[in-house]
Amino acid sequence: MFAIRGAVRIDRNDRDSIAEGTRALLGEILARNELDPSRIVAAHFTMTPDLDAAFPAATAREMGWTDVPMLGAQETAVPGAPDRMLRVLLFIRGEGEALPVYLGEAAELRPDLPGADPDGADADDADADEPRAGGETGGLGTLLVVGLGLIGGSAALAFRSSGLFETILGTDVRGTAVEAAEVAGVIDRGDIDPVPLLREADVALLTIPVDAIPSWLRHRGRSMRPGMLVMDAGSTKTAVIRAMDELSETVRAVGGHPMAGSERSGLEHATAGLFRGATWALVESRRTGDTTRATAEAMVRAVGARPVWIDAASHDRGVAATSHLPYLAASTLARQLEDGDPTTESRLWGPGARDMTRLARTDPRMMAGVLATNWPDVRSEMLTLEVGLRKLRLRLDAAAGTDRSLVERVERTEETLRALIS
Repeated sequence: MFAIRGAVRIDRNDRDSIAEGTRALLGEILARNELDPSRIVAAHFTMTPDLDAAFPAATAREMGWTDVPMLGAQETAVPGAPDRMLRVLLFIRGEGEALPVYLGEAAELRPDLPGADPDGADADDADADEPRAGGETGGLGTLLVVGLGLIGGSAALAFRSSGLFETILGTDVRGTAVEAAEVAGVIDRGDIDPVPLLREADVALLTIPVDAIPSWLRHRGRSMRPGMLVMDAGSTKTAVIRAMDELSETVRAVGGHPMAGSERSGLEHATAGLFRGATWALVESRRTGDTTRATAEAMVRAVGARPVWIDAASHDRGVAATSHLPYLAASTLARQLEDGDPTTESRLWGPGARDMTRLARTDPRMMAGVLATNWPDVRSEMLTLEVGLRKLRLRLDAAAGTDRSLVERVERTEETLRALIS
């Protein structure tokens, strides 16, 4: 028995692109090695973490490999590794000379192979003028990450892994965070003073607390190079977009919010895969044009996230209901449990309590800024929840026979509360 290796770079993280690349790679391996699928003992597929839209084994089955045992695995996210790579290791029955196959840009991994085809299956001339996430190393130049906590550190690691930027710089008000990021290889170089770094950067990603972003933009806007792009990762957008609108017309700007995170905080918890599979909201400002939109989408896709365009007001109403209200509910429940009978409740603390209170461990200083920048929408959602809880309580009281007259009062109570909300 012998083994044959192969690899191909997938154009996009979608089902059709992965299937197309798989067919091209497996077909070329069979043709170049003059193999029949009946000789294949097993196939082991691996894909880089930014490919998760489909299983290559499913395409192999469609090609007739119905009797071949297959295994699929996700590769470790290593800084600087090539992105969107599909690899396969085939175990072949019998004897023969193994001819590896590396198609398209994957051929750069094995320049020693005479059979490498740098112009092979994953080239796409029709998209030559469109931004491609990670399509070329250093395609967007230099990235400056402002704020080196969980989100900033994870973004730096993810973009380094994607190869979209040639250089990654970092800044933070804490010198210890900058030093730690340099030592860990999260960034290439950093400084607590963002001004000299802004003069070098092509793109700046703001991952500082959202309530600090508007003032940062107003204070640092004059230091931004003409033509540079600034994007934020704050969890509310109205105030941020208002500040972006005030930037110089020579600067490009787009609002952003990756719907990913953790109750843990700090650079030590950063991971390159944090955004993989997540929605990343994008919001236009007056400094957002077609080129900026394309670049922002390329950045989001480079880290494995899905770009979704939305206006600032709709975004803030949405996250008030889906993110900020759940945090407040979890915090309230956690405090109630902590204030209860510790002797009894500590013994009955199960998965339900742990799951419901997990969000309460989110950094309260960060959440204070989030709530302050979105309080009108959060307040409205809180009042709506109060209406629902009160209505539920009254109905349950009535069902339990506590007071039959409560049934008749439920609707009147709800109408009164809704009048107060409006």
